[in-house]
Amino acid sequence: MVSAVSHAFTKLRAAISYDLNCVINIFLKKIDLGANVKIVNFAPNTHNFLINNEEEKYFLLHTEDGQTLLLNARCSHRGGPLNLGKFTCDGKGIVCPWHGEVCSKKKLYAQSLPMVIRADKATAIIDTHEDSSIQCFKTSLLPNNRERKPAI
Repeated sequence: MVSAVSHAFTKLRAAISYDLNCVINIFLKKIDLGANVKIVNFAPNTHNFLINNEEEKYFLLHTEDGQTLLLNARCSHRGGPLNLGKFTCDGKGIVCPWHGEVCSKKKLYAQSLPMVIRADKATAIIDTHEDSSIQCFKTSLLPNNRERKPAI
């Protein structure tokens, strides 16, 4: 009886695994990343700023609710360096240092680049040419930007 149950669970696990793999493969086929993206791996605890050879800059923003976002450092209004901006008094946005416009949290979340963080490794998808080089380094960011606490 035990071996029959064990065999049934083994078959069920294989079927679930197969179905899950099929769903993942179908999903991935529907995603067209195109030729102008690059997958970048970096350590978010030691790197908080990325730059590619096309001079696009990206920075990590640690939010009050514990999330970490990868954002383009260029303000969408006039191209100011958002990474040097300051949080609004109520914490609901970043004030651009060039023109004083507030970029809301909602807009920042919507514009954040796809990124997954696991322990001390981050993987992000950056819209650039595949042959572009991406440099990762640590620099001064927003005065009130919170440090990311390492996962336990």
